[in-house]
Amino acid sequence: MIEEKDSELELKKLFKNINIGVSKTSLKKFNVILSKIISKDINKKTDDISDYINIICKHFEINQNMLFTKTRGRIYEAKIICFKILNHTLGFSAQKIATYFKRYPNSITHALNNFKALDINKRQRDKRINADFIECEKLIKNHLLQQ
Repeated sequence: MIEEKDSELELKKLFKNINIGVSKTSLKKFNVILSKIISKDINKKTDDISDYINIICKHFEINQNMLFTKTRGRIYEAKIICFKILNHTLGFSAQKIATYFKRYPNSITHALNNFKALDINKRQRDKRINADFIECEKLIKNHLLQQ
């Protein structure tokens, strides 16, 4: 619920900024500028996917290759957090994530649904996973800001 309100607020800010951008230039020129920015951002994200994964691996103190295994426990927690950040925060599709990790898209969707089903109010493990997600998301955002 809180996440929806945050998303709604972000969208309102985005549209307000788009309106300001369009008012300062022609719509056609604004579209050209926006297209260039988006295409650069998408290429940058694709090139840096292993950088994002390395940030998460450093947080969990694991080797990146461990994320490609079918191990459970702490490595699985790192993996679902990685999938969530790649999908939710960075906008990669389940198909792209699956291709990178050599998995089926349904496996990625299942892991994302497992993350969504966490009950941070009842289970300590879920609370810890959510805290790790928030910390990793901060690290990724800081990495993006530094570029």
